[in-house]
Amino acid sequence: MDGTAGTEGSSSSSSCSDSVGIARDVFLWRRKNLSFTLLLVSTAIWVLLEVYQFNFLTVASWLAMSIVSFTFLSGSIMRLLGKEPPKLSGLEISEKSALEVANSFRGVVEEFTRWMFHVSVEKEWFVFAQAVAGLLVLSYVATFSDLLTLLYTGIVMGMTVPVIYEKMGIK
Repeated sequence: MDGTAGTEGSSSSSSCSDSVGIARDVFLWRRKNLSFTLLLVSTAIWVLLEVYQFNFLTVASWLAMSIVSFTFLSGSIMRLLGKEPPKLSGLEISEKSALEVANSFRGVVEEFTRWMFHVSVEKEWFVFAQAVAGLLVLSYVATFSDLLTLLYTGIVMGMTVPVIYEKMGIK
């Protein structure tokens, strides 16, 4: 019994480190398929919402309609061919994974709140000035763009700068 209790604790911490490792691999292009998919999906979303001026709800409903239609057609074709359609009843979000996501989100919010109080309450004027200057620069940059474009630019920069830095650091 003691061996299983030890593995449970290590599995939850290893799953967290695995997700960090996957994110690092994606942003450093070590998993090329996932990296390309992330870049392609973010570009498609940005083009649909910014260039073609579609509404988010329109795109989300089209995506949902496509998924439902594809699932219905593939199930019908499988039944016509005499094959058993796949069982989709097992597609559910487990309570454990929902709690992990909620806890990680709570952790991010708590860390941000701690940082805000640290900057505002501490007597370190230099840290306070850096934070205010950074937020001022961010607000100035935001006047030239909207949130979606800033997020897209952040994704593209986040996927290109680390790779360039890693390649230049090797030489």
